[in-house]
Amino acid sequence: MGMKSMKELFYFSQSDLMIQVQYGQASNPLSFSSHREITVGEKKFIEHYIRTKVTSEGESDSISYMGINEELAKDLNEYHSKNNLRSLHERHEKVDGAVEGLIKESMANYYFDQIGNKLIEVRGLIQEGSGVSELNLEKKNLAELVYAYNIYADQKVDFEKILPEELSEVC
Repeated sequence: MGMKSMKELFYFSQSDLMIQVQYGQASNPLSFSSHREITVGEKKFIEHYIRTKVTSEGESDSISYMGINEELAKDLNEYHSKNNLRSLHERHEKVDGAVEGLIKESMANYYFDQIGNKLIEVRGLIQEGSGVSELNLEKKNLAELVYAYNIYADQKVDFEKILPEELSEVC
C-alpha cells in the first residue's frame, strides 16, 4: 500500500510568504512551492523550518523547491482578505465597547449629578417647611434617579442610605 500524498499550507508573516509543503510522494518525499520567488535566505529558513516542524523521524532529509505556484497567490489573497475582515470586525467591536462604556459612564455621571441636585432641592424644601405630599413626590423622584443611576453605575446605591435624615423623619 503506497503512502498518501499530503499538502500543507504555511504562512510566514515576517516576509509575507505562503508556501505549500507536499510530502508522502514516492518519487520525491518532500517538496515545497511558494507564491512568489524566494531569496536564498528564505529558502534556507524554510528548509530548516520544514525539517524541524514537518518531517518526522526517518523521513528523507531531501527537500526540493518546486518554484512558484500561482494558486498560492490566490490563497494568500484570500488569507489577507479574511484577516482584514476579522481585523475590521475586531476593531468595530472594540469601538462599540468603548462607546458603550463612555455612554454608561456619562449616564452614571449625569444621574449622580441629578441625585446631588435633588438632595439639595429636598433639603431646601424641608427647610421651607413644605408639605408631606410634596416631599413624598420628591422622595419618589429621588428613588427613580437612584434606580436609573444603578442601571448605569458599576456600584449599586441603596436608596435608603442616601435619604437625608430630615426627609426620613417627615415622610
